[in-house]
Amino acid sequence: MVAVTGASGHIGANLVRKLIEEGRAVRAVIKNDDRALLGLAAETVRADVLDPKSLCDAFRGVRVVYHLAAKITLRRADGFHAMKINLEGTRNVIQACMECNTERLVYFGSIHALDPFPKEGTVDESRGLIGETKDRSVPVIRPVARPDARGRYRCRYGPYEQSKAAAENEVRKACVSGLDAVVVSPTAVVGPYDFKPSQFGRTLLEILQRGHRILLKGGFDWVDVRDVAAGAVCAERLGKKGERYILSGGWKSVGEVVRIADGIVGRTVKRVELPMWAARACLPFSRFILKRSPMEALFTKDSLFVLRHYRHVSARKAEEELGFRPRPFTRTLEDTIEWFFNNGYLQREA
Repeated sequence: MVAVTGASGHIGANLVRKLIEEGRAVRAVIKNDDRALLGLAAETVRADVLDPKSLCDAFRGVRVVYHLAAKITLRRADGFHAMKINLEGTRNVIQACMECNTERLVYFGSIHALDPFPKEGTVDESRGLIGETKDRSVPVIRPVARPDARGRYRCRYGPYEQSKAAAENEVRKACVSGLDAVVVSPTAVVGPYDFKPSQFGRTLLEILQRGHRILLKGGFDWVDVRDVAAGAVCAERLGKKGERYILSGGWKSVGEVVRIADGIVGRTVKRVELPMWAARACLPFSRFILKRSPMEALFTKDSLFVLRHYRHVSARKAEEELGFRPRPFTRTLEDTIEWFFNNGYLQREA
């Protein structure tokens, strides 16, 4: 039996399908939303990563746990919840795994938990976590920042990055204490079965539906969600205890991604790429201009930081040790848009 926390999320929906495809018995651990799991041959249980007892009940009799449940945000106003769910929730998952004698934990980290500096260097597994002490023999993360009285974080790194770095460090410490765990760190995830949808999914739909003509310069390293799921399964089987494996596909600018998407839907739209200095100047007004729009997430201090960093990411270790092979990005985007069409998120033009 395999348990998957956060099974109703974008990666979770694909991972559960991958495990079922391989004939595995899957226990999908969710908090509320089960849309992504309807009709699947998986046992569904409700649990909360902030409720240790519910996790122990969910992990009882389970051989392997995939921990995906997390608060993903690029807004500093969500700092308290991100820290609580990502850090405290991971501690609870680790404790439940140890109490239930789980054979292996596969923890889903994030590329954004890794130190982005030097900016032009290659980001690989040799990078430390943000805020990590120089003596890596002592697995300790210095507090990068603490929230002020209003819960805001005033530092270079956002609460999501900090919480994921601190949570990965908890996994590392647990390995020293005897837990068999491995970490996979995906980059920006794209792909089908995006039921909620994800932040990228909402942004892509907004651009295709409303035809936004202003984009941001900068970009991300993108990876197919199905390749991430396959890479995680390989990490369960082949990954070395305590090791991190980066799962990346390749860097593309936001403008290039949108141009590919326009080509897929058969549309030609002239768009303007806003320089980063101009985007930063617009930050104080973006919340009011883009209020309640998915585009708002691209205009935050943390999103602008990410757009300028993590350009040179290497998945070589995962390729050599796990057999990780990401598919071409254009194919990924074609499948993603087709899935949105087929599931009513996007209307085909006459």
